[in-house]
Amino acid sequence: MPNFKIFQDRPEQAKVQIHGSQNLPVLQESDGALVVKSTLATTDVSVAAAGVTTSEPGTTYQVIGFKEWTFGVTNDTADPNSATVKLQVSPDGTAWIDQSATVTLAEGEATGLVSDIFLKYARVYYSAVNGASPVDLTFYFQGQA
Repeated sequence: MPNFKIFQDRPEQAKVQIHGSQNLPVLQESDGALVVKSTLATTDVSVAAAGVTTSEPGTTYQVIGFKEWTFGVTNDTADPNSATVKLQVSPDGTAWIDQSATVTLAEGEATGLVSDIFLKYARVYYSAVNGASPVDLTFYFQGQA
């Protein structure tokens, strides 16, 4: 037969204090709900490329420390000039694999590029559709660890 006897003769007055890993009490709201703090870190970087006329690789990002990440690209050109962009990933920062189809962005358009392959590095490869008509692009790298 189990022994349900506790040191307090009145169980409704029995209380337990829970401590975290650093011997500090766990925080709670006034209604008794536990306070939970997120340990997720986020990254938000933007880079502009003005007057693009040739095909170029964008900034290389090490993405291995991110649980989720994505690139956003906007064509900020005032004139009716288009650009092409595609996502590339790499295991070593040297050998690049096209991870997305080439996307054509008219002026004022935006796109998001997401990988379904897990490799250490990522970048956006971009170009003006017509080398005689430069484009202005902004690249957004956003990640969550």
